[in-house]
Amino acid sequence: MIPPREGKGEEMAKDILEQLKGEALYAQRSFSRELLYQTYGKAQMARQLGALTRPGFMEINHMTEGVHKAPE
Repeated sequence: MIPPREGKGEEMAKDILEQLKGEALYAQRSFSRELLYQTYGKAQMARQLGALTRPGFMEINHMTEGVHKAPE
């Protein structure tokens, strides 16, 4: 069995964060509320599974701001 590389989890979290940032930017540029909801949901799931750091989640949260707030 090959031992895991040092920092593999951090590397994975960065990859996930970059993927989600790309999806959030695409959703913003497309003016797609549906895609913003999906991206926010993916970020929530990744955070709950420990695959995304809190600062990374907060960055995606900020990029998708508004879709997860209750209407006033």
